[in-house]
Amino acid sequence: MSDLELVAHGKTKLIYKLTDSTVKILSKDSISAGDGARKHEIKGKAIISNDTTCNVFEYLNQCKIPTHFIRRIDPLRNRIPQHLSVDFISQNCSSISFEALPCDMIPIECVCRRIAYGSFLKRHKEPFPVTEGFRFERPKIEFFYKDDSNHDPLVTEEQLLCNSIVTAEELSKIVTLTELVFLILERAWHQQNCVLVDMKIEFGRNKNRIVLSDVVDNDSWRVWPEGDKRLMKDKQVYRNLTDVSQDALSLVLKNYEWVQEATRKFAKPHLASKVVIYILSDLQEDTKVILEKLQQRLADLNVSSIKQHRIAGIRQLMDVFARLDSSTNTFAVVTGLSGSRIESTVAQCFVPCEELSETTWLRACQTLGMQDHVVWSTLICSTHFTE
Repeated sequence: MSDLELVAHGKTKLIYKLTDSTVKILSKDSISAGDGARKHEIKGKAIISNDTTCNVFEYLNQCKIPTHFIRRIDPLRNRIPQHLSVDFISQNCSSISFEALPCDMIPIECVCRRIAYGSFLKRHKEPFPVTEGFRFERPKIEFFYKDDSNHDPLVTEEQLLCNSIVTAEELSKIVTLTELVFLILERAWHQQNCVLVDMKIEFGRNKNRIVLSDVVDNDSWRVWPEGDKRLMKDKQVYRNLTDVSQDALSLVLKNYEWVQEATRKFAKPHLASKVVIYILSDLQEDTKVILEKLQQRLADLNVSSIKQHRIAGIRQLMDVFARLDSSTNTFAVVTGLSGSRIESTVAQCFVPCEELSETTWLRACQTLGMQDHVVWSTLICSTHFTE
């Protein structure tokens, strides 16, 4: 790494310049708490944290969230001698870095909460205390100015604006993105029967564009499997340690491995989504145009399986519906059929020809999104935030 210029460093990462338009963010085996008052090294944490961050950013990029993440850095591309075995490489040369856009970091931590816990409870005591476990109907967003010497003080939007830390337009984008990122990750965790309690993220400017930056790993959130605090898997386990023994640190590492594996499933919906277009008669030109637009919009929203089938008549259509795979999340569009509706217990929705329009893609994604968190997440990004 000596041939690369070190441009920034933190408690758990190093940032090197790759080119004028890219940087390399490298994770360390470090873990800390209490503004660095407690810190330890856990061998193997860097690999796990980097993989977790890459899993999260790849998923957020897929959902169209603007981030600084470009790609993982493959250790095989980093001048590893050819004589090394595959086993040695997998055990000793796993990637601990990723390539990203260089950013002018905004010095605030954006915290988003669904459940009242941690410092929020300490700041909301008598005479009107907030009880642990209180659920915010809409995610609660708070800002903390990054200053370890002053323990990252809580700041208001007005303070950020009056001190020119961000512009009003930037702040609006940061608030919108913070909520969207939380909702997307909350939905992904929900698919694995876990509650995302809260989360902290950071943003930066890349060519005057606000993008999600830094890292998002197991230091960034609180996660409770089955909604049970006793099963927590995040850094809070490390914070709570009274005796920081090697066995205790090994348990922390196992929790981080569990989260690493869980985040690999973020981009994989529980049920595969597909849209099937059944054609019963020759299509009019205007219907062909609508279907082409429908397929393009669906593809943009991560519905990759879109197929057309020509059907001889209603009886064959009923037979097709009867054979639909119940393990898939299906939205059916039928063209060339008017009059009576046909319902299917397997197809999530049925749109006859007379109801087909350029907004059918929205209806399809809303329906599919009930079972497919990837489609749901991409949809809310497309409708709530336009880059």
